[in-house]
Amino acid sequence: MSENQVGSKVTFFLVGLGIGALVGVLFAPKSGEDTREYLMDKADEGREYAQRKARELRDRADDLVERGKNVVQRQKDFGFRRGGSRPRRFPEGKIEGAVV
Repeated sequence: MSENQVGSKVTFFLVGLGIGALVGVLFAPKSGEDTREYLMDKADEGREYAQRKARELRDRADDLVERGKNVVQRQKDFGFRRGGSRPRRFPEGKIEGAVV
């Protein structure tokens, strides 16, 4: 699942949470104190959900970075084993023979 899809799901969840809380306030025959407690609980649930999703995204990003590093290292090792020379860096930071 792409980050964009996860972000939109989180957004939809939070919007739904807000709408549900509003409808609950309008139609629930509760006292003010009960309503405030209910809204605080729902806000806490939303915050915890957002934090959990942020942790999951961060873990996925860390995973992808690590996998990318491994791929680059394997490509470097493979090139050296085949007798390839080490890529030369030019002053602009470009690598000779790299496709841009």
